[in-house]
Amino acid sequence: MKILMVVPVNTKRTAGNWVTANRLKLGLEAHVEKVSVIDVDKVDAEMVRGYDIIHCFHLYKSGLVIKDVIYKAKKPLAISFTGTDLSTINEQNNKIENAEALRLLNYAKGIYVFHNEGKDDLKNIGIDAGKVKVVPQAAYPFDEEKGVNFKEKWSIKPNEIVFLYAGGIREVKRPLWALDLMEAVHEQNSAVRLELVGPVLDVKLAEELKNRLKSKWWANYRGEIPHSQMPYVYGVADIIINTSASEGMPNSLLEAQVFGVPALAHDVAGNRAIVADEISGLLFKNKDHFISLAVELAANPPWLKALGQKGKSLRFAYDLDAERERYVQLYKMLIDKNC
Repeated sequence: MKILMVVPVNTKRTAGNWVTANRLKLGLEAHVEKVSVIDVDKVDAEMVRGYDIIHCFHLYKSGLVIKDVIYKAKKPLAISFTGTDLSTINEQNNKIENAEALRLLNYAKGIYVFHNEGKDDLKNIGIDAGKVKVVPQAAYPFDEEKGVNFKEKWSIKPNEIVFLYAGGIREVKRPLWALDLMEAVHEQNSAVRLELVGPVLDVKLAEELKNRLKSKWWANYRGEIPHSQMPYVYGVADIIINTSASEGMPNSLLEAQVFGVPALAHDVAGNRAIVADEISGLLFKNKDHFISLAVELAANPPWLKALGQKGKSLRFAYDLDAERERYVQLYKMLIDKNC
């Protein structure tokens, strides 16, 4: 099998679509003839001829961008819903774009989501449930390499409790809300600090974030960290937070779980697929709930440790080998359907 994985244009190499596609590529390379991860703006009809399957990550930013190429190629198409595309199709008011999206979904031989709630959402808008497959994400298989001592680099003191925001700087992730929430927590516990890392996907929002951080010594935006160095970032975190309005299935929460870092995450579908509430982490419903839980976590190191250890033991639910085997099976089904 030759598989072409298509990701949105200029996808940051630390962003979710790239991390997911590249993880799958690494797992599949020894089991298929060829697998490539290509930005959507580089895909054309001639390139597609060299592959058996087209697999688009993100309906709108990948699939619809090359819909004409897809229809002309007549190759088996798989579409993975990776986050905002799932919330967008449920809220879509643009009838023309929505009709194009539904046409492409009906054309696709396979549609993949990370959790059962995603499958239910697609079923509710009339997508054939039989071709929607649930494939939970696995955590990225980090190689052992020399890492940065972020505790030293960021001057983290032994008594400080580090809350980590690891995600893109864009509206759906709500980094400004994360800062507001953590300011209320810091007012109750001065040992609390916030470290934000991730690529800038909204320049205006990033500038506002940086301006607001100038008066807050306890909170810092550290920029985009190479993905290979993220284990060392997780190593200094006591808690990872996720304040997103919607999620697919965030890689950062999965990865942090592998390193024993519990999550305090907004109670939305993609986060619920990872965080077992009050077992491997905590889910919050609103501002007051977040503040209450964060203050309690910061004051209770044994509870923090217990949540982290439980999460570490549950990480095998998101097994890399199982994920790879599932995709090999699904790709074979696509080719069989196309015969």
